[in-house]
Order: sequence, then C-alpha cells, then structure tokens
Amino acid sequence: MFDGGTYMKKVLIHYKLFLTLMFFWLLLNMSMNPINLVAGVAVSAFVTLLSKGILYNENGYWYKPIRVGRLIIYLLRLIGEIFKSSVSYIARIIKKDSIPVVVEVELQVDDPLLIAIIANSITLTPGTITVDVNENKLTVISLKDMKSSKESVINEIHEKFESYFI
Repeated sequence: MFDGGTYMKKVLIHYKLFLTLMFFWLLLNMSMNPINLVAGVAVSAFVTLLSKGILYNENGYWYKPIRVGRLIIYLLRLIGEIFKSSVSYIARIIKKDSIPVVVEVELQVDDPLLIAIIANSITLTPGTITVDVNENKLTVISLKDMKSSKESVINEIHEKFESYFI
C-alpha cells in the first residue's frame, strides 16, 4: 500500500542532501555554464545515492543538525583559539619550554558529526593533534609548557571545543 507521508519523507531526505551538495558545488566552482551545472547535478546525485546507509537511512539522518548561530559563534571562537595558540606556541618554541603530552579525552557528546568537528578543531589548533578517535574518546598529542598537567589539557579541550555542543 502506498503511504504518501513516508514516501515524501524519503524524498525530502534525498532532496535536502542533494541541494546542499549542489550549493557547495556551485560555490566552489563559481561558474554557471551548462557543462558545470550538468556535472554538478550528476556528482551531487551520485553522492546522494551513495550516502544512503552512511549519512541517513529510511528514518532520517543519523546525526542531529547543528544550529547555524551556534556554529558561527564556534567558528569565530575557533579562529581566536588558533591565533592565540599560534602566538603561545611560537613563544614556547623560542623559550624551549615545551614537552609533548599524550592524553585521552572522553567527550560528553556522542554524535559522530560533533566528534569529527571537535577532533578536527583540535588538529587545526597549533601545538595539538588528534591522533585517534574511538567512539567518543580522542587521543590527543599536545605540546604544552613544562608546568602544564594532563588534566589541564583535558580541561582546555572540554572548555574551548566541546562546551559549545553540549
């Protein structure tokens, strides 16, 4: 029996992903010529079809959407953290006052999209690298001054990166 509501929900999931991919295709190519539009439609449709079972299933997306306002605030804070960290890291290199610290950080968030954003943000910040992600646990290498402890590194990650998504 045909269920119009369920069918529309399935089509809408494909439609949103397709439009998002097409938007980024046009944004990155900055060209509206017919060949570019056809290629964008083909690539966006292909990726949308391949994403079933990875990004979404019949019931919807597997991750919760992030509010745009919160994401913008997070990105601005991330840019500030990158700048502060780069200045601090340069000073530590000049003083020769840094040691590598390996910590395992257990995040309170469990959404794979948020974990990926946090892990990549850590890696973007100078002096820190996310080495491994295992569910909601991150293994991070950080070059800190000799006075810092492992707990301070973990607290910084929770305060500067994770707190925006809880």
